[in-house]
Formats: sequence, structure tokens, C-alpha cells
Amino acid sequence: NVTINSGTLTVSARAISVEINSATSIYGNDIATLTFNQTPVEGSLYDDDKLVDIIALTTDAQNGDGVGSYAINWDYVEGMQNYYDVAISNSSDLATLYKITPATITASISDKIGDDAYTYTGLSQFISAIEDRQAITADSVDGANDTTVTWQFSTDDRTYSDSVELKNAGTYTVYYKVSDPDGNHNDASGSFTVTIGKATLNVTVTGSTTYGENAPSDANYEIGVGENELQGTDRIQSIGLEAGTTFTISHSYEAGDNA
Repeated sequence: NVTINSGTLTVSARAISVEINSATSIYGNDIATLTFNQTPVEGSLYDDDKLVDIIALTTDAQNGDGVGSYAINWDYVEGMQNYYDVAISNSSDLATLYKITPATITASISDKIGDDAYTYTGLSQFISAIEDRQAITADSVDGANDTTVTWQFSTDDRTYSDSVELKNAGTYTVYYKVSDPDGNHNDASGSFTVTIGKATLNVTVTGSTTYGENAPSDANYEIGVGENELQGTDRIQSIGLEAGTTFTISHSYEAGDNA
């Protein structure tokens, strides 16, 4: 006689170890696809099972989030916890495994030289030198429209401030740095050239003598500069001339001249 006894067959979940790959995206871009390191798991899965059908990955990072580190999270695809017992080999890294890195800024200010040169006015022409020639682009939509970037300027590439003095006649190399106070873009830098030409100053020399008489070779003449010829806050004294003072000037002309 054969006696058949009831028994219990226990099917346990298949144990697998999974490494989750780090992921990176540039600020302003879409969140990157999250992936596993498939190699260590190959041969551990049953039949044609795929990791993407067993566990699902998400990240705390969202589109528009700023530069920083974010967690990558995992969970079983519904029902798969009955078939697989998953251990994450790099679980201690998951809290900071996703990185959003700074976007790149490209900033430029075109030169102002040659026919476009400025003329000395006695005042700093810094504002005129950068307006309408200041441009910024970035490799993210947010960055291209980011009005919070900070511009700083220098004429020695060492000490930077919000502006520099471009007053006296000459050619200036102006250095600039552009930064994002939020840290979502890398700094940009460069330089541009500004030329300020000399202003025209008309000096009037006057003297007196009697018609028909020779003027002495060292006649006294008065030098005058019209105030409307001076620029900005300049005064006659500041350029080495003093109105109303007489100067000895070597000059001669023949009798009969009407001058």
C-alpha cells in the first residue's frame, strides 16, 4: 500500500544585490534618466525578468531645482516584492546620489574703439560704455532670462567693483566678471576696450596795438578760454591756464596789418 502524506513547498523570494548609478543634470535641463548597474545582477534574475520590471527609481530632484545634491529613491514594482528580495549595495550613498550642476553663462561686451570712440566730457563715461553692448546668454532657459546675475568691473583685473571710472582721454581695457548669486551658473569673465578721444579746446589770444604801428616783438596778450569750451567740472585753472592773466608771447607783424 502507498500512503500519500501532505507536505509544504516553500518558495522564497530570489535575493539579488543591485547598485543604483549616480545621475547628473545641468541646472535648467530636464531630470536625467535613472539607471542601475546591470552587470553585477546579470544571471541572478529568473528567466527573462528585467530590473526595470522589479524595482522603480525616483529622485527628490525636480525640474527647476537649484544646484545641489538630491536623493535617489527606490521601491518594488507592485507585487514584485513577492518574487525578489532586493538589497541595494550602495544604499548609504542614495541621499546624495543625484547631482544638479551649474549651467554655463556666456557674457560679452563689445569694444568701443575707432570711429565709435567717445570724446572726453570731463565725466566718467562708464554707463555709456556698457549700455546697449552688454549681452548675456546661458545654456539653460532660466539662465538666459536670469536678471539676478551680478556684473563687476576692473581696470587692473585685480580689484573689482560695480563700476570703474572711464573719464580721461585714452584707451582702457575693462575686465568684467559675471556671477549668479544663487550659484546656479558658473562665473563668466572677459574684457572689452573703450577709447576716449580728446575734446577740442579753443583758446583765444588777444592783444592791442595802434593801426599803422609796429607791434613790439614781445607784446602783452591776454589768453582766454570760453567756459562753454570746457567739459564737465573742468575749469581754466585745472588745465594750466588762468583767465585774465597776461602772458608774454613772441610775435611780430608788419605795419599796415589789420590785426
